[in-house]
Amino acid sequence: MKIKFGIASAIGALSLAGCATFSNMETGLNTLMGQPLQAAIDTLGYPQGQMHVGEDTVYGWGREFTVNMPQYQTSNTYGQVGGTSFSANTGTTTYVPTNYNCNVRIAVGPDNRIKNWEFDGNIGGCEAYSSRLKRLAE
Repeated sequence: MKIKFGIASAIGALSLAGCATFSNMETGLNTLMGQPLQAAIDTLGYPQGQMHVGEDTVYGWGREFTVNMPQYQTSNTYGQVGGTSFSANTGTTTYVPTNYNCNVRIAVGPDNRIKNWEFDGNIGGCEAYSSRLKRLAE
């Protein structure tokens, strides 16, 4: 069974690039099915860890980081200069910390072949893995 989790991002709606990111993840990970573990290592790099589940070994890759995303806010300003009233729109930019993360898990059977996968995270976190996996489908 393959588990594919959706986005849990505070940024908002999915963009077209985001849809491509998750599509590339799914397509690339499906391409790895049945291949030796080394194919995943060649594509994703060395895993960060492993654990044994029954006869299988699950390998994990992950990344997490925070970036400061600009957020533009407008407000109305009112006042008087001399006897003349005025109004204007003013804008300020603040930076909001945004967390990006992605986890990829690949299960390998006793024959050292990939038999299952799953991933979870958000667009920004999965982009690096997505671009590597996209090359498999090309």
